Amino acid sequence: MQDGTDLVLKEIQAASPGFAYDFTFQNFPGGTHHLNVYGYYAGNPAHEIILQQYNYTLTRWDNVTGNSNDFPSRASDAQYDYDINVGADYVSSGQLKLRLNHADTGVGTHLLYLDYFVLLQQLGLIVPDMFLGLLRTQAMCTLDLGMLQDFLQVML
Repeated sequence: MQDGTDLVLKEIQAASPGFAYDFTFQNFPGGTHHLNVYGYYAGNPAHEIILQQYNYTLTRWDNVTGNSNDFPSRASDAQYDYDINVGADYVSSGQLKLRLNHADTGVGTHLLYLDYFVLLQQLGLIVPDMFLGLLRTQAMCTLDLGMLQDFLQVML
């Protein structure tokens, strides 16, 4: 993660869609999940990349957000965080599918760089009172999970 080694995905020249890259997660454990992406799209700022999730019930791809562009064009890495649907419509036999969809016509020199694309399970934390002092002094320097860090800040 953030190791400087990226998966580089190209748009397909003159194709529409420019790309539709699918990511399948096997043995999905259920529960509430969060997609964490680190990377960037180097392409036309007018082109839109939409994060989608496969709906097994309706056999279609649904947009995860209401954003007009989930990965806007930029020149360097950025962090993106999205809540993922985990209801029965979106998980089948332990499998969950996500898609990065670029509906605009492709330009072969436009690239999507992904350093990481991971699902994180959101944790429900019950902390005994005797550990709260330790968490106040240690959590922010030892935990590198922004989601857990935000949860602890609210709790403390």
